[in-house]
Amino acid sequence: MKLFRIIAPAVLLLSLAAAGGELFWNGRPLPIRYADAINFPVYRWPRTLLSYPVRFAPGTDLAKLVLKDAAGKPVPVQWSQVTAESATLNFFGDLPSGAERNFTLEAGTPASAPKFDAIQLRLPEARGFAPGETVPGPFAGLRIGDGGWIGESVIKSPKLAVKSLKRATLENGPLFRTEQLAYEFANGGVYRVTLRIVAGYDFFDFDEEMENLPVDAGIRMTARWTGFPVEYRFATESSYWNEAAGVWPKIDEPMISAMIQEDPHWSPTVVEQPGEPMYMKLGPYCGNGVREIFPCASFWSEKGNELGIFVRDYNRWFDPAYGIWQPTRNLMVGFRYRDGVLEWSFPLTTGGRSLAVNYAPAAKGEKFVEALKRDYWKNVPKPAGDVRFNYRTTRFRYNQLLGQLYGPQSLNRVKDWQLTYDGKHPDPGPLDGRKYKDAADMEKFVLNSSLVFYPQGLNTWPGVNSIQHRYMYGMLSESYLRFAEELSPESRRRLDALLLYAGYLLTDDAMHPIRSSLAGCPNMAADGWTMPMHVAYLFPEHPMAKEWRDYFQKYWQVSTVFFTRPAVKAYGSRGGRWTESFGVYNWAHLAPTLPAQIAGFLSDGVNRWATPATAERGNWMVDSVTAPVLNPDPYWRQNFRSGEAIPPPLTEARARRNYPAQGAHGSGTTMPIPQTVRYFGWFLRNYAPLTAEHLLWLDAEEFQEVAGSTDWGKSHLAPRIGGNRGTRPELASSKYTGYGVNLRHGVGTPDEVFLYLSQVDDGPNYRWGNSGQGATGALYYVAGGRLWTGHEREDAGDHTANDVDGYSGAAVMKEHAFRALGRNVLEKPFFDLGVAQLATIESRRGKDAYAWPEYESRSVMLVGGDYFVLLDKVRGNTRFSWFIPKDGEFPDFWFLNPVSIRQDHWREVETPSARGFQRDGTPKNGDHLVLVTHRKGKLKLPTMQKRELPFLKNKLYDFRKTGRYPEGVYPVETPESKDLFFRSTRPLHYQDKQVSFSGSAGVVRNRRDQSLELVLFGSGELRSGKLGIRIGSDLAAAGLTRTASGGLSGVISVAGTAPQAVEFDFGGVPGKLHIDGVEADGKAVAPGRHMWEYTAGTAAPARPELLRTENFSGGAKVFFNPAGGAERYRLEISSDNGASWTTAAEGSASPLEVKDLSNGHKVHLRLTALRGNRMSPPSPLYPLYVTDRPPEHPDGLLLEPGDGQVCATWGECFGVTGYRLYRRERGTEAWKLVYSGPDRQFTDRAPGVVPPRRLPGSADNPAPCQGKIWEYAVAAVNGNGEGVKSELRDTDPASWLNWQPPVPLKFRRRSEYTKEPYNPAGAVPPLYYPD
Repeated sequence: MKLFRIIAPAVLLLSLAAAGGELFWNGRPLPIRYADAINFPVYRWPRTLLSYPVRFAPGTDLAKLVLKDAAGKPVPVQWSQVTAESATLNFFGDLPSGAERNFTLEAGTPASAPKFDAIQLRLPEARGFAPGETVPGPFAGLRIGDGGWIGESVIKSPKLAVKSLKRATLENGPLFRTEQLAYEFANGGVYRVTLRIVAGYDFFDFDEEMENLPVDAGIRMTARWTGFPVEYRFATESSYWNEAAGVWPKIDEPMISAMIQEDPHWSPTVVEQPGEPMYMKLGPYCGNGVREIFPCASFWSEKGNELGIFVRDYNRWFDPAYGIWQPTRNLMVGFRYRDGVLEWSFPLTTGGRSLAVNYAPAAKGEKFVEALKRDYWKNVPKPAGDVRFNYRTTRFRYNQLLGQLYGPQSLNRVKDWQLTYDGKHPDPGPLDGRKYKDAADMEKFVLNSSLVFYPQGLNTWPGVNSIQHRYMYGMLSESYLRFAEELSPESRRRLDALLLYAGYLLTDDAMHPIRSSLAGCPNMAADGWTMPMHVAYLFPEHPMAKEWRDYFQKYWQVSTVFFTRPAVKAYGSRGGRWTESFGVYNWAHLAPTLPAQIAGFLSDGVNRWATPATAERGNWMVDSVTAPVLNPDPYWRQNFRSGEAIPPPLTEARARRNYPAQGAHGSGTTMPIPQTVRYFGWFLRNYAPLTAEHLLWLDAEEFQEVAGSTDWGKSHLAPRIGGNRGTRPELASSKYTGYGVNLRHGVGTPDEVFLYLSQVDDGPNYRWGNSGQGATGALYYVAGGRLWTGHEREDAGDHTANDVDGYSGAAVMKEHAFRALGRNVLEKPFFDLGVAQLATIESRRGKDAYAWPEYESRSVMLVGGDYFVLLDKVRGNTRFSWFIPKDGEFPDFWFLNPVSIRQDHWREVETPSARGFQRDGTPKNGDHLVLVTHRKGKLKLPTMQKRELPFLKNKLYDFRKTGRYPEGVYPVETPESKDLFFRSTRPLHYQDKQVSFSGSAGVVRNRRDQSLELVLFGSGELRSGKLGIRIGSDLAAAGLTRTASGGLSGVISVAGTAPQAVEFDFGGVPGKLHIDGVEADGKAVAPGRHMWEYTAGTAAPARPELLRTENFSGGAKVFFNPAGGAERYRLEISSDNGASWTTAAEGSASPLEVKDLSNGHKVHLRLTALRGNRMSPPSPLYPLYVTDRPPEHPDGLLLEPGDGQVCATWGECFGVTGYRLYRRERGTEAWKLVYSGPDRQFTDRAPGVVPPRRLPGSADNPAPCQGKIWEYAVAAVNGNGEGVKSELRDTDPASWLNWQPPVPLKFRRRSEYTKEPYNPAGAVPPLYYPD
């Protein structure tokens, strides 16, 4: 056993600002200078080992060089990484607040190093190991000075034998010593430990690299701190510490935490067991604030020493599993205190950790902490911007500060940061910048904001979290441009330095990681992620400005993939649902990211939002709007609490589309469409242009998410958008992964219906509702311009209560509480047949199921726009709830099962701004079936007799069933039809003189106009008279309409991925079946939604799809897909946004041509397919921007460099004939065309290209690229020529833009909060969706 020690001085304090970089010794005195540009007392840096790369001529004798300080006194140095022409100069330096330090390297006799006491380590000797032999860990003892030795360590590997230990001394000098130990395993795996002790430091570095060690091998290194008496433990402030205020938690005092029912479920019930592994863990980041995962941990006795551990370099915490929301637990360090001995447990699996272990007298650290707290008390009297600090109650330990002063904010880093700026600033333009009274008011805020609290910690309490940067985009960024010149030179330098400091610091993983994991939650992390972009905007000529802009772009690309639900073919669901809901947090995410996106665009013209996931999110935002509803200022109802609720004057309002108010902080009814959606759309105009058009069409209102903040979009984008109202989308029913089903009918009519059936699934989610696992199964109902559902603001959000206690849904009694359906995927098919629609959601089955088997499914069958039938397949005690705004009106309910309940099973509920009822069923009632309609008083159910309920304030009814119809069969009379619907969870069999039915869901509608409509959902048969439908699979549905004149047509819908058979009986009427305009037999109908027609004459052709245009001056070629059965096509044009149409061209094939139009104008096109005298419905509207100019370039050029090749992708532009991709070597001028054509992806064979490095950015990649670096640009072409090239993208392997996380860039359902211990094992979702 060897003693590993070094001589060491004591810790001092420091602070700084200017520039570093590589130095060159040419025989003349070489100056080295650094200074503090911040000049604010809390910024000061202690004595730190500084390192400077130095180049020199071959043959230079480093032993004949001396470093002198400003007084000419020789300074001890240590040279490391020595080669023939370069080495690293290491020496100690500090930096008090406002100071500068000057040194000179010159020829002379080096200083001799003074001898000091130091931390000492005992290390194991190199050797081999026999099978079963105890393997010593990397350190066998620790002490300070002449004190006693503490600790030992051991490696336990139950599945892989440890073969040998190798040891090497990497550096050995007067200032520091570095040793490396390498444990080799039987499978070739390696555990490599690098230990470094530095003279005078109260800690030693402990870096680990693990190669080829599987996580399931269960390998651990355990350190047992024998000989170390310990009374207390602490990490950083957290809700999990349950001690009394001002008292440190004792080592054996358990963490206790009550369960908080929130999604993510980051706070399960916790009661630590003394002697078992502690709940606290050491890791680089804890999502959404600090709870049980800490970047530092300390253990001490009151009058003894303090032993701790902290993360040293956050960027080098390498977890190949790449956690979402926070790092995985694969590498987190655990703790235990048993039998009087403290233990630390280090999992050994492929990856890496950069740690440090501190050991010093507890009193020394407490003195250091107290000095810093006093400085804050004196200089930051009123913390602002949501900073949490109180001199008397705020607590932290020494190693929380060590982790910052020698980690992300080390003087050795900061000395190389350029914190002064003499370049240009942007023109603030229309930004008002008057959020502060004047320059002094702005400075006062800054000097009490998070910008001066970084030294306390990052993502810790106390310290600074991402959310504490919201003032940047809301106030400070533009106010700086207005007021900075009014500040004194000293104040201006300080403000510049603080902002630039933030730019450097916030690209490190310590605050909101992206290298080691992806930080969550999205909206809060974005507050910090966007900060460097604002700094780059304010200081555009700073050498780091481009890298900071690239950082924001990479953050957006990666986060939008991992936080946006994808389309799932197996479910028939679309992609685009964001992790956060429309209630607030979808917009709270865009609140910081939109200003940052605009700031970047203003800086260099680059659109960083051009990604596939962004486009999908845009589609979700279009497809999820409600029907028009008269609900101005939805928040007025919140004033019921103060007795000042005054409804807005409806006479001055009009019905507008809104969003459902799901999740936390919504209004409880609907949410106005904010102007943000238009700005979101504008940034997609040259990437996903049709999505952009639809977003621009949305009827946006002024809606500012953050009170008092600057509206960047209104200031900078609204003038660019001008009067462009986009293009009207065809809103239709839709199903979105992890979101639910939007059912629509009569879009664009006064009686338009919108019914949203929600179902959140397991995966990254944020506050969709504490109750009901995200209020799954809740209904949001808008029809005829009115609200028919509503709830108290947080009853589908942050209010924790029994499920459905406050919103419209259903629940079952399970484990002593009412539970809604719960989270699950949308596996059941959704059928939209026009005449009727059926949406079904199911509960998750199996171990740890939330509501199953008591609650199996909920389905909605929407019949036309008249009514819907709601069926809950349940067992046991049930609860049906319906809530409306307090000023609203209930729809009509027809309770079909149970038709009647006991008086005491009714409950009317009233909250400050909502009211509702609950109707409880018993086990004997079985499934719950109810018909709901907004057409109040217009429907009749001949077999149902209403029973008055005088004990209720509201007009609600029980029923009594009469007549000859069996359970599950119900006649309904509407003003326009006489219906017979069938609905049951069990197979039904019914027959009368006219109608026969077998199956579980269907409808017969006899219209007053003599038409007939039949609908069959799933397996079964439905007949009316001589007409019938037969289906053999639950994955298919079909509708049949016979017009008054005898025409036969309808819709077939097939879910899944395989064709299905659908049979029709047309009663011997002669004719042929055509599906999508083509003659067919229906025996193998492909997945999808299909129009069909049965006729002996000419069948109507299928509806055509307009694909694109190729623009030329005054017109365009119009391309489209051939439509089944079409003989020719008619192209129509509208100059009034689709209100009126004229024929522009006709022809038999694509393309058609439209010409003689006025350049500079926008028109709309639509296409109709023709066959004989029959025609299809027209295609959706398509915009044409008539121009005599070449096109703008496509946005979103993305490179994926590999070995010798580059895969390039880019966006779409309207009106182009194709795209041209160019390449050139960096440093040259001439471009080479490598691709020309209509595709938007190309793989280029590019010699010398190397894959991206594991860590991105200049700080972690000081060495230049060894391969070639190629630059790429893309341009678009139309009939007027080639447009300008896009922004350049290059293959630099160190670039942020080329970096990729160590896992596939593909949405994963498993965020860390969906795993244990936050989620039961049986409820952990699969890693990916099907497909």
